[in-house]
This record gives sequence, C-alpha cells and structure tokens, in this order.
Amino acid sequence: MPPEGLGHAGRQRHVPDLLDAEPERFATALDDVHRRLTERIEDLIARRGTLHRLTQDDRALLPDRACAVLDRLAGRGWAAGTWEPDDPRIEEPASALADKLLANRALPTMPDGYHHQSDAAARYALVNHHREDQAPPIARLNALIEANLRAAGIEVPCQ
Repeated sequence: MPPEGLGHAGRQRHVPDLLDAEPERFATALDDVHRRLTERIEDLIARRGTLHRLTQDDRALLPDRACAVLDRLAGRGWAAGTWEPDDPRIEEPASALADKLLANRALPTMPDGYHHQSDAAARYALVNHHREDQAPPIARLNALIEANLRAAGIEVPCQ
C-alpha cells in the first residue's frame, strides 16, 4: 500500500472508536478537527496572499496592516506618488496621516521587544527607504510624517 494509503488507513482505524464514543467525547473530537482545519485553512489563505503579493508588487516585506493602508489610499485616488517631490500639496496628506496616527497613540508605537533587537533600525531603514529613489514624492511624504510624529514626542527610529 502506498505511504499516503497507510496514513489514511490509520486515521480510518480510529473512526469506529469515535462512533462508539460517548457523545461528549465525540463532540470534543469533532471540535478539535474543526479547529485544526480552520487553522490550516487560515494559514493557507495567508500564504496565498503572500504569494500573490510576491507576484504583483514589492509588498511582500510589509505586514498586512500596512498593505491594507496602501490599498485604501490607492482606492481613494490618492496621487501624491505622481506629484513632484517639492509639491506643497504633499504637506496636507502628511499632516493628515500624522494626525490620524496621533489620534490613536497605540498605532505609531513600536511593538514590545522591537527596540531590543540589534537590527531594528536597519530593518526599519530597509523598509522605509525601499524604492525612495523611484518615488521621491513618497520619500518626502514619509519624511514629513516622521517629522510630525517626532515633534509630537513619538519615537521614530533614526536611520
């Protein structure tokens, strides 16, 4: 019998035990199977999303929360990426984004333990400066947001 057949047969061997089990044990076993399947499905969906991001753009390094923000900005027709780096209109979205972050002080806070990592600033710089040469207006926008956050007392890694 092929290896996958042995594994399948082994699982089937336990089915009569479960069918003869007390209702509580049977329900517990079904709940456990449901939980494990749900976890596996969620993991596969997350992997599919990561693979999709790898094929579509360079967002694979970004957490899902950052990707969601970028998607919302793009969905609103936000066009700062097409402006010139010295365009004064960049100051308005920078201020608005900083104000939004400052309205909920937990949002711009670094995760626990992040500061104690020896490469924390380097990793922040890697993501922060990625492609800034290809999108100077976005680099300026980011610098303005960081300046607003620092002025409000939020710690932003220096690079």
